[in-house]
Amino acid sequence: MTLSKVKNLGARGLVDFKSEVFIWTEAINCGEILTPFVRSFLQHHDYKIYIFGLGEDLKNMETSDQLFLVALDNRESELLIPQDDSALIVSKFQKGHSGTAALWSSIISHRREEFLIHLDADSVFLGNVIDPILAPLRDGYSIAGPRRLYREHPGRLNLWRKVVYRFHRDAVQTYAFGFNRTDVNIDQNKLERLINGEGKNQFYSRLFPILDFFDRVTFYLARKKSIFYFSPPGIDPKYANKECDCIERNLISFFAVGSGCAFYYGRALSSSLEYMEIAKQSFATFASYFLDIKVKYSQLELPELEEKLKRLDKKTWTLRRQF
Repeated sequence: MTLSKVKNLGARGLVDFKSEVFIWTEAINCGEILTPFVRSFLQHHDYKIYIFGLGEDLKNMETSDQLFLVALDNRESELLIPQDDSALIVSKFQKGHSGTAALWSSIISHRREEFLIHLDADSVFLGNVIDPILAPLRDGYSIAGPRRLYREHPGRLNLWRKVVYRFHRDAVQTYAFGFNRTDVNIDQNKLERLINGEGKNQFYSRLFPILDFFDRVTFYLARKKSIFYFSPPGIDPKYANKECDCIERNLISFFAVGSGCAFYYGRALSSSLEYMEIAKQSFATFASYFLDIKVKYSQLELPELEEKLKRLDKKTWTLRRQF
């Protein structure tokens, strides 16, 4: 697809706020990873989805009436969000999650749909995940997604975090989740900081630490209404307290593949060595199964993920039966 086609496709329908739900993903500086996401999404969903990237990220995308490609580095993207926001977002994506936070805060502040649903671009779909997310939102929940444990967090934490987290509700993972936009009544600049995990100031951030991206907004939403949790994989049932596991059955989720792609090709500034290591390993695993690219880097050692990937039929985007 030429860049002109990307522009035209990206402009179509961007000012239509009549829909109940706005679904989006982003792949800035990592457009290579989009093909399995798009093909598996179209296989299992009838919904429209907005894909944010740069013109270079989106230039080879296949066309579909369900896909709305938004190239942030051309002026037609301002049909969706202000041009000043687009330029700032592109620059902030050199700093990883700062760019993601800027993009999300702009979407939340300028869209008019009642429900917003985000999907990670390194996800592969085995079934419909949109309807299960929409159902609890329509029932009055403020946010719905896979559970992120706080009170019973299984990882190694220092003593202060253990104490603070015991007084938190659990948050939600952001790789496949949705929330009620009308419940987010926060100034855009403040919202961007909250999405990125920042508190009122550095003292507050250290006194009340969080685990990950968007958690502060999740806790804000939890004070308004309830959270609906889906069960994440590998959580001990004694404290998973799951309400539904239908999301996990219907997708294969990776971690930091987009970051790993950007790091590997030198398109993003360096991060912590630990994060860069796991991100590159994740990209190497993803690339070997989906992109026909041999990345000269060690792959993740996750037997459960490997077992799923070996059973995946990339024509029907379902898992073959085990015998």
